[in-house]
Amino acid sequence: MTYYFKNIPNILTISRIIISPIFFLFFIYNNYLMAFILFVIANITDALDGFFARRYKMVSNFGSIYDPLADKILILFAFLCIYLNPPFIFTEPPLDLYVVELLYFPLFLIIFRDIIITVLRQRLKNNNVILKAAIIGKIKTWLQFLFVSIYLVELLILNSNLSRYNFNYGILELDIAISLVFGFSFLVILYITSLVSIISGFFYIFKNRTHIS
Repeated sequence: MTYYFKNIPNILTISRIIISPIFFLFFIYNNYLMAFILFVIANITDALDGFFARRYKMVSNFGSIYDPLADKILILFAFLCIYLNPPFIFTEPPLDLYVVELLYFPLFLIIFRDIIITVLRQRLKNNNVILKAAIIGKIKTWLQFLFVSIYLVELLILNSNLSRYNFNYGILELDIAISLVFGFSFLVILYITSLVSIISGFFYIFKNRTHIS
């Protein structure tokens, strides 16, 4: 049985690399439904290749290099989407004046952490040491999935002609209310993710400090 599954993790990793630019293309052409579906599928492949690799003990040099790389490619495309089309709350006063500090800075922290860990992973590989994923790193990955998904769902809802229903709750129209709820949820989880990213980065460096030369 193991023989039949031995290549599945690598196939899933390659599929995630292929899906990432397609996801981005759908996004820039404003097909937010397909973009969201592809983003979810890509994250499912990430969970599945980890499951098969652990279940059948199929850790390979290819997987140790390209699996984290595939994750970085996907999240970089997702962050580029956020940069090109910020969430609604950052396009309106007063947060539009602080988009760099409140939005781009935490995204930069996450990217910077990923670059440092990628360099660390390669350095350890040169010393024949594999950087194993820790629980805190997995939490960071799923938090990223969560806030990007919230962002994509918000765009999907707001571009579905919601205003034609002309609902309102008190002084807020339905589309504005949804934007506020999704926008602030996105912001809170983004900041939690950036904090977890920094902590996990220090964790990996401290844990492997004896192997860094």
